[in-house]
This record gives sequence, C-alpha cells and structure tokens, in this order.
Amino acid sequence: MNRSLRFLSLFLTSALVLAACGTDSGRHGPGGDNGDGGTSKNQNLDPNVDADGDGYSPAQGDCDDTTPLVGPNSVEVNGNGIDDDCNGQIDDAAPCDTGVAGQKTADALAKAIGFCWPKFLTGSKFNGPSDPGGRNTLTKFGVLPALEGAAMAYISSGDASGASSYLPQEGTDFQNTYQSPYAGTIKAPPANGCGMGAPTSVNDYTELELDLTVPYNANSFSFQSQFFSAEYPEWVCSEFNDRFLVILDDGQNPQQIEYDTHMNPVTVNNSFFSICQNSSSKPQTQHCTMPISAIMGTGYDKDDGGGEPIGGSTGWLTTTVPVVPGDHLKLRFIVFDEGDGILDSSALIDNFQWQTGMVAAPVTIQ
Repeated sequence: MNRSLRFLSLFLTSALVLAACGTDSGRHGPGGDNGDGGTSKNQNLDPNVDADGDGYSPAQGDCDDTTPLVGPNSVEVNGNGIDDDCNGQIDDAAPCDTGVAGQKTADALAKAIGFCWPKFLTGSKFNGPSDPGGRNTLTKFGVLPALEGAAMAYISSGDASGASSYLPQEGTDFQNTYQSPYAGTIKAPPANGCGMGAPTSVNDYTELELDLTVPYNANSFSFQSQFFSAEYPEWVCSEFNDRFLVILDDGQNPQQIEYDTHMNPVTVNNSFFSICQNSSSKPQTQHCTMPISAIMGTGYDKDDGGGEPIGGSTGWLTTTVPVVPGDHLKLRFIVFDEGDGILDSSALIDNFQWQTGMVAAPVTIQ
C-alpha cells in the first residue's frame, strides 16, 4: 500500500494542532487511552508485524500498532491522555528553551523557535556570511514577549542585540555580500511594478537552516514571525527593499512559503506591513492600521530625527505549510539588506508547531 493511502484515514480524522514543544491541542484521536492511561494496545497483534505501517512493530516499541498516529515516529500531544510517541510517558511535551536566551548557536535558535524533539530536528546551521552580530535568542524584544516557552529567535541584517537603545537607522553594515537566494532555484516574486525586481546579490545576509523529519502524525506545520524594517517609508518600492524569506526545500522543489496574497515576499512593500505611520508618498505606505507603540522599545519605533518613526513592522504573522509524514525537509529562515548594507531589517521567529490538519498550500495570515 502506498504512503498516501496508508495515511488516508489519518488525513480524514485529524484536524487539531500538535505542539512541537508544550502546547495543548486537546486531541482525542484513534488509539485513545480507553481508561488504561495510554498503555499498550497490542495484546492481540503479532509483536513482530508493523500492522499500522508507521515503521515500528510492537516488538520495536510501537505501543499502539492499530494506528499510525501513535508510535515512536510520532510527536507527543499534550492533554490527550495518550503516550503518542511511545516513550513510556503521557503528555510530556514541554518547552526546551529555558536558559537559551542570549545564546547565538543554531541549536539555541532552533530551540527558541520551538523545535524540542531531536528525532524530528536532525540538523541546524547558519549559511552564508551570517555574522554572529546578526542573530540572537531573546526573552522579549521591546514590548514583545516570546509567544511560546521562554525565548524566541531573532535574526537581523544588523545588530541583533535587542537593545532598546539601538538605532536600526543608519544601522549596522557587516560589509559582506552574498548570492541572492533568487540566483539559485528559488522562483523570483512576480513583477508588480514595485521595486527593482529580484537581486542577484545581497548584503548583510543571515540564514538559519534546519533539517527536519516530519512526524508520522503530522500533515502540516505552522510558525509565527514578525518582520521589522527601517527602510519604511522612504525606500518603499525601491532597490533597497530588504527581505525576510522562509524557504522549504524537499530536495526537489525548494519554494518560498511566506508571502502575501500577491505572492510577494515579506518586505516593506506589502500589505502585511501595518504597524507604522501612514505616509502619503506612495500607495504602499498607507497600510498602517496599528500604532507604532505596538513595537515600543524595539528601536524601530524611535524618532528618525524628522518627527517620524525610524520604521515599522508587520506584526505577528502565522504561516501554515503542508507536509507529508516521514518526509525529510530543509527549512531556511533568511533576512538580508538589498541595495546596500545600511538601514537594518530583522525578524522574530517563534511558536513552531507540528499539526495534524491539512492545508492545500502554504498560507500566511496576519
């Protein structure tokens, strides 16, 4: 039986969220505890046969071989009373980012985002120049606290210290250039008359790459991010449109997975950029619906010397992406300066969750 058919029942019955680290989905799916506290349900099964096709037989540690939702290749779901991952403990998913604040390693940033299961995070690293000054793990950024656990990842094209005294305009120039992701296999955004098209090289490049294996009880994942830029409003629709890209690579078809309804990446040009002060200079500078006080203490809220805020933000965005159980993926978070190396842009990333629910394509909502 092929994998898509094997997981058909999973697709039809699964609609609730699994947390990678400590969130409570409340799902009561197949293989529930039936009052036995989540103990093994393999009494009438051959212990050497993988009856549910999840890669493990009862003899190999599958504590419920009647459903692929439960087994060593699944992720734990808090609150459902089931030992989902068959490790002998029930509802034991917990945040893993306590104490990582201030650490700049790829592993620390991964934990701060919410990747707490080593079986499903098989590698983490930085690509390109990725100056250490452009990455950090923060408990809060200005008035913005971590959404999940004790910390969140912060990547920047400038100083990522998170200090409220820092001024992202003029910002920090790391004085490095790197090949643009669009110079490879990533499809360039559509030409919409705004900006100068996709660049071939970029500046102050920071990239975090994570190697993932999809749990057998997950059909999608989600995460939250927030983009900040000091390019607003002066350089909207120009060659200086710094970008925040999130790219998913399944080994065959790498694709951008965070974009607006017009398939544009996250920049100061799109309608997501809404925590700011409206300007009459261009149509793309009139999407501000939230006061700049919503990002107080980030530096992007400070006066630029001319009576206007230094920049603005998208607010928190939630991106949900379809996956296939058991697949191996690379997830890349990238921020860079475009056109020059000054006027910083940055992104917070937090609250990664594996999900059982299905989506047809990547979608980002505000």
